Amino acid sequence: MGTIRKVGNDYYIEFEARGLLYQQKAGPDEAAAWRLLAEVESKIQQGQMGIMVRDVTTEIFWEDFFRDVVSEQTPRTQTRFVALIKNFQTFLRKKHPSLEKLSQVTPKVIEDYKTYFLAGLSGKVPNPHLVNFTLFLLKEVLDYAIKLGYLNDNPVLHVRFLKDARKRACRYLSSQDVETILGYKLEILPMIRLILETGMRWQEIVVLCWKNISSEKILFDREIPLTTAAIDVLKNQEPSRAKGELVFYSSRTGKPWALNEIRKELEGALKNVAGEEKFSMEVFRHTFAQRILQTRI
Repeated sequence: MGTIRKVGNDYYIEFEARGLLYQQKAGPDEAAAWRLLAEVESKIQQGQMGIMVRDVTTEIFWEDFFRDVVSEQTPRTQTRFVALIKNFQTFLRKKHPSLEKLSQVTPKVIEDYKTYFLAGLSGKVPNPHLVNFTLFLLKEVLDYAIKLGYLNDNPVLHVRFLKDARKRACRYLSSQDVETILGYKLEILPMIRLILETGMRWQEIVVLCWKNISSEKILFDREIPLTTAAIDVLKNQEPSRAKGELVFYSSRTGKPWALNEIRKELEGALKNVAGEEKFSMEVFRHTFAQRILQTRI
């Protein structure tokens, strides 16, 4: 027996066939969704599989995906996916102008896109990590097509990623480095402390609202447990409630923190402890992760 699920403003039917679970978009009408489910289940019982995937145009799918990204993802992730799809659309217009249906996006098309993407880096040293990350994002996009019932298979899975021979050192701060930074008179110290205790992303810190916080955890699209030290940091921020719903505001501007403001404040502090080493803003998350690993070894 299949079921009906509502995602956003649309209904989707879910049913099993050939040992696999399928999901297909049915539209905004619940009654129509139940009729479609009954029709599909009837065909399955009669051995008439029919077309189990609705073949849609790429343009329809882009619209569906953009709608989901805007409602479910952070601004940074939205920007990444939008840039990827615009680049992929340009590629299709140039190299595959006759391609209209999503089912026509085959592994060969993805291989062509990989070549096209590399050609766009002409004059630059090819960055395997950048190419592989782009393919990974494209895989995520087409995984959503499978979820909607537009595809049964992801063509990116049949494409080889580039070999990345670079060795990346894991950057994290020593206990002494952390102590040094926490001794500076930086307005962003409470945010740094919270990251060191929870492993939160800077993108999450700047949009953190009081409504996201319960007694023992922070709730975003994931649950973030709070340590005693993290709870103390948040208690010290209680006066900011008078300014608005956010936990952290810049005293200089009276507005929410911008990432470029935080980056500027961090540059001097990290340079002092790192010497010639270059550390990104994410070094505090890496330090949190390193501490977790050490406690489990």
